[in-house]
Amino acid sequence: TTGVDDEYRSQYDSSNTDNNGSEYIAQLRNNLGLGPEESTTNTAGLVVRVPFIEGVTLTVDYWSIDIVDRIGTIGANDITDNDRLLMNQKYASFSAADFQVGNASIIGDPRVERAPLTQDDIDAALPDFAPAGKIVRVIDPFVNEANRKIEGWDFGLEYAVPEMPMGRFTLNFEGSYLAKMEDIENEDDAPRSLIQDEINPRFRGKTTVRWRKDNWTTILSHSY
Repeated sequence: TTGVDDEYRSQYDSSNTDNNGSEYIAQLRNNLGLGPEESTTNTAGLVVRVPFIEGVTLTVDYWSIDIVDRIGTIGANDITDNDRLLMNQKYASFSAADFQVGNASIIGDPRVERAPLTQDDIDAALPDFAPAGKIVRVIDPFVNEANRKIEGWDFGLEYAVPEMPMGRFTLNFEGSYLAKMEDIENEDDAPRSLIQDEINPRFRGKTTVRWRKDNWTTILSHSY
């Protein structure tokens, strides 16, 4: 993985490029204590063929999904941040004998695996911080997170233009409105909205124009 900082070492060695956006293995791992993910889905829809305009069809669908004990991963950023907190808390419990070249037992979060200490690691950290080797691997296990709530509307409009000598045109519009997408990482946490442009946008749409004559078909579409 790339772009994940070594939060702990960056506190005392910010000039070391290995700490900032460094590249190392992030390993997804199974979890024997993982429970099942459960969800409840509700949907309702309506289709209307407009009686006074031949060939026009409107559709509206509402949907909601409630996920309990959602299965996901913690994320390398959160794991390395927790490693920083634990290493800072444990500093007083280490002794000078722990700070020896080749020692790989100085551990904060056990999901963060580090290389054995070098003399450069020791010199950079002491006396204010416990020396730590460079990150080799971050183990990111699957866990049961709390809840996710997703809710939205889908809309459709189709107009099949009456056939003409030059062929038949069909105009189609499809839209989706994301009313809610919230995560609750822990049961006592306030909901966190995941709606944001380019990732989980509030609105998506697609417009299509289809022409057909005999065995010839042309389709133009635009998504936004």
